[in-house]
Amino acid sequence: MLWERTVIKAAFILGYVAILRAIAASIWAFGWWALLIGPAVLFLWVGYTAGSSIGTANLKVAIFVLVIAGFVALEQDVELPVQAFSVLGASSLFFARLTYVGSARFLRQLAMRNAKAFELLAEDALVLRRVG
Repeated sequence: MLWERTVIKAAFILGYVAILRAIAASIWAFGWWALLIGPAVLFLWVGYTAGSSIGTANLKVAIFVLVIAGFVALEQDVELPVQAFSVLGASSLFFARLTYVGSARFLRQLAMRNAKAFELLAEDALVLRRVG
């Protein structure tokens, strides 16, 4: 129980830290263009985070974006500020989605392990299905 809570709290905090650092990195990387890029990234992050709470959310897109950002970071011709921006922006999406997907999976595991928790959650129309 402590492990699950720690993972979710860390993902929640790291999501906010990553988006703020990504916006700061956009200033470093793009200069005045950050006036357009920063709000656009924040808008994208808010939309992606809002979509994370629906039942069909998974980590596939977030991991794909994170892998692409990793390739950008490994590219020799890309400057360090752009590398930092891409990795931090992708990390913010990953942590935002991990907060919700991890919470759902941990709650499902709790209900499957504990009959009393299952009965309590089943009263509120808990639907257990294959996750992933």
